[in-house]
Amino acid sequence: MKKQTLLIGLVVILLLSNLSMIGFLLMHDGPPFNRPKPEQIIREKLHLDEEQVMLLAGLREEHHQAILKADSEIDRLKSALYKELLNAENTSSKDSLMLAINRVQLQIEQIHFEHFLKIKGMLHPDQASAFENLTQELPTLFRSQIPGGKH
Repeated sequence: MKKQTLLIGLVVILLLSNLSMIGFLLMHDGPPFNRPKPEQIIREKLHLDEEQVMLLAGLREEHHQAILKADSEIDRLKSALYKELLNAENTSSKDSLMLAINRVQLQIEQIHFEHFLKIKGMLHPDQASAFENLTQELPTLFRSQIPGGKH
């Protein structure tokens, strides 16, 4: 009787967890892999022609490489920072590492800003209002698309 009760309990728990996961997926926008890529969003919102799409691809690759380099530096600095937890003393290197992480994060924001300045520079005059509309959406448009993503 106890084995049967245990099995019934496990089945109920699994059923409830599956139902809650289904409910979660239905209540949200869906998995992040269903969202359009940033390049596609920019292309559509700015109504880019074929030449501009080619230019955007080059800009995107340049931007991607710069962000990868900065992210790698942040990861390196964070590793060094969290090794400080093993030190019994409260060292000044902790503060230096946090400031260094801040500086790299500032560089990332500068990389993003310059990327959009370059995009603005490749636009035709008739695309100015579309760019203006895009700039109003930028703070939220390209947030991490993974729930609980990188911070």
